[in-house]
Amino acid sequence: MEDASSHLTDQTNQSGHAHLPDSSEKLRWVLIWKVVLCVHLVGAGFAWWLMPHGFAWSHPRFWVNEILPWIALALCVVGLYGLLAHRVSLARFVMSGLIATYFAAGVAGLVCFPISGRRPALAAMVLGIFLLFIGWLSWRKCGRRRASALAGTVAGVLLGIVLPLSQRGVDPATHPAETYIRKLPLGGQASRPPAVFRFADFASVSSSSGYIVTDFGDVRVSIDPLLGFTSRSPDRCWTILAPRRYRVSPLPRLTDWSHTDGSAAMYFDGAESAKLSVDLSTAKTIRLEAKTFLPQPVYSHLNSYCEMDIQGHESLFLAFSPCPQERIEVVFSQYPVGRPARFAYLDAAGVFHVVQASSGEKGPFAELARGPLARDELLAITLYNNDLPVGRITLSDFAAQASTQPSPTAGWGVPENAIEFKLFADRPDALAGVWVTLAGTSVGRGWDSVGHASGSYRNRMQLEVLDGQSSGH
Repeated sequence: MEDASSHLTDQTNQSGHAHLPDSSEKLRWVLIWKVVLCVHLVGAGFAWWLMPHGFAWSHPRFWVNEILPWIALALCVVGLYGLLAHRVSLARFVMSGLIATYFAAGVAGLVCFPISGRRPALAAMVLGIFLLFIGWLSWRKCGRRRASALAGTVAGVLLGIVLPLSQRGVDPATHPAETYIRKLPLGGQASRPPAVFRFADFASVSSSSGYIVTDFGDVRVSIDPLLGFTSRSPDRCWTILAPRRYRVSPLPRLTDWSHTDGSAAMYFDGAESAKLSVDLSTAKTIRLEAKTFLPQPVYSHLNSYCEMDIQGHESLFLAFSPCPQERIEVVFSQYPVGRPARFAYLDAAGVFHVVQASSGEKGPFAELARGPLARDELLAITLYNNDLPVGRITLSDFAAQASTQPSPTAGWGVPENAIEFKLFADRPDALAGVWVTLAGTSVGRGWDSVGHASGSYRNRMQLEVLDGQSSGH
C-alpha cells in the first residue's frame, strides 16, 4: 500500500488534511510508531483483563480499571488510523499524548512513591525520551500547525498524573484497640528460655516465635497469634516495587519471658514490639492475648492477624458463629487461577459472608453463607472432623479492629479484611491453612498495599477442646 512508505510533511490534500507522501527516509520511524501503538493497544487490552473488576461507578478503581483501558485502546486505534490514512493531526495528537503520559507519570510516580517509584520512574523517562526522539524524527517536517500536539500533550500530562495517584494506598481504616503506644520491656532474662514452654500434655508454645501448638483430639492446630507483615510498602505503593530491605520484615526476637505451670508471657522485639500471654488455668481451654504495637502506620500486601495450620483430620469443615447452621468444607484451591478459593469477610453493614471465588482467589464471588456480626461481637470458628466437632477457636477482637473499606484488588464489594482457608493438597486429609487479616490484598489481582493505622492491636483468643459428640454451638 502507498502509506507503507509515507511520512509526515507539510503538504496538504484537497480536504485540508496534512498529507503523508512517499519517502523511504522516514519509513523506519513511521513503522516504529505503528509498532509502538500496536504494542500499547495489546497492552491496554491485557490491562483490562488483568485488573480487578466489580467496583461501583463511584469508586476510583472503576474508572481506572474498567474505563481507562478502553479509552487507551481507542486512542491507539485512532493513532494507527491517523498513520495509515495520512491524518497528521490525529497521529500527532496520539503521539504527543503518549510521550507526555510517560514523562508526567515518571515525575508524578516519583513524587507519590519516593522509594518504590524510583525504578518505574526511570523506566518511564527512558521510554518517554525514546518516543520523543522518534516523534521528532517523524514530524519535524510536518508544518507549523501544533494545536493537535498541544492538546495531546495536555491530555497526556493529566493522564500521567492520575495514573500513579490512583495506585496509592488510601488512609488506613483499621481500628486498633488502643490508639496510644506503650513501650514494651526489652531487657531479657538472665537465663536462656527453653525452646518450648509445655503445658500439661496437650499444648506447647515456642519461645522463639510464639507459635502455639494444641491438640483437639486427633486434630492438631498450630497457631501464630501475633500480627505480622509479610510484604510491606514504605510509601503506599505496590509492594512488588519496594526494595527488599523495605519490603521484608525482620523476624521477631524474644527479649523477655516468664513461665509457670499454667501460664507464660513473652515479649518480642523486631519491626514492631509485641507481647504474648498464654493461660491454661482451665482444663481443655487455652486463653491467650497477643498485643502488637505499631508506632506508625504500616502498609502491606500480605500480612497475618492470626495464622493457623491444621492437620490430623480426615475431612475438615468450619462453622462460623454468625451462620452456625452452615458447615463449610475446607477444600484445595489453586493460584493464580484454577480451583476456586474460599474465604470469609465482614462488610461495612455488619454482615459476615462466606464466599467462593470464580477462579483461584479472584472474583466474582458466590456466597456460601452469611449472618450478622456486630463490631463488638466475638467470632467463633468451630472445627469439624467429618461430622464431629473437635474444637472451637474464638476471636474476641477481629470484628472490632477489621477494616471494612473496599479492597483495591478484590472488587465485587469485598473489603480489605478476610479469613482465608484452604487445603495444601488435593486430598481431604491434607494439611489445612487458615489466615486471618484485618486489612490486606491477598484476595484478588495485584500487589496494592493497604494500611494498618498506628496503635496497639489486640488478639484475644480462646481455644476450646470439644468432646466430639454435640454438633451445636
